[in-house]
Amino acid sequence: MPATHLPAVGSRVMGLDDPEKKMSKSVASSAHAVGLLDSLDQVKKKIMRATTDSKPAVDFADLGPGVRNLINIAQAFSGWTQAQAEAEFNGCVTAT
Repeated sequence: MPATHLPAVGSRVMGLDDPEKKMSKSVASSAHAVGLLDSLDQVKKKIMRATTDSKPAVDFADLGPGVRNLINIAQAFSGWTQAQAEAEFNGCVTAT
């Protein structure tokens, strides 16, 4: 019998250019969503240009919507728990 599977993380992915809105293919901006047929280079470019915040390091006590979105995407693809994601990213400094 088919069953519904709703993952704890990744069931609702927000846009890369506006992390307050759900990712959608109907948004005009090509930087908003990752397409299924995008090349690895296109995906990397979109992720690297994603909206984050101006904080110098990841702080799970005060995550902005952009950083939270990118961490949720990483969790969805890696299968990490929240504790694993925190161990991986907490305190990471942004590249200059």
